[in-house]
Amino acid sequence: MKYVGILFSFVIISAPLAFAQPQNFTPGQIELPDRCYSPTQIGTARVIDPDANTDSEKIETVQISVWSDRDLEKRTPMATETGTNTGVFEASIFFRVTDEAASQRIRAFEGDTIYAQYYDLTLPFSTSDEYTIIDAAIMGRVQPDSWWGENWTDMLLQNNVKIVYDPCMAEFMNKIGKDDPRFDLIDIEYPSPLKQFKSGILFNEIVCKEDHHLMLKPTEFPIPVCVTQSTFAELIKRGWGMTHRI
Repeated sequence: MKYVGILFSFVIISAPLAFAQPQNFTPGQIELPDRCYSPTQIGTARVIDPDANTDSEKIETVQISVWSDRDLEKRTPMATETGTNTGVFEASIFFRVTDEAASQRIRAFEGDTIYAQYYDLTLPFSTSDEYTIIDAAIMGRVQPDSWWGENWTDMLLQNNVKIVYDPCMAEFMNKIGKDDPRFDLIDIEYPSPLKQFKSGILFNEIVCKEDHHLMLKPTEFPIPVCVTQSTFAELIKRGWGMTHRI
């Protein structure tokens, strides 16, 4: 008997399983198809274990355990085989941000880590301590790690300041699209993570496309954005910051 556990919070990191199993048996695996999860979405955990397909004419189930580092109580949903004789099982994972008693939803906030675990009971030897680990996240944003200035209209960002971001922002934006009402983009084009630059770029390396200006959105951590000329004046009135390279 062995168990396989996974952890997910946006970038997938897998640790290989090492088993000396008989040739006729295959260690099961558990995975999360998406790197990133939002508290409002339904997640999926997938188990791949051909040995758990004991009846080729029936759709079968296996049990998994899920929890978060904020909500340590394990939920044990059943993963249902995706078809007869597939050996692939999927379970839905539900999230929440409220403190509901006896809820089957896992309490998790932005940046929290979620864990899923599968016990493979089909192998003819003792439990193994090997894990498969997935690291993902729940929602992120683009942000510089430091900034200077007396006020938003006189914001200074030195050239050696690095822009860091949660890679899940790009994934979510690509999934739902820029027209989704949850994103008030006005006429803004975020510099990468949406394809334009990588996390860790220096501020003076950010280049907006022609006829766009670099500004800072006034949030807890200023967000660099590229805006059109027509939007620039309006955002200054709203308290957005101009950037000055030094």
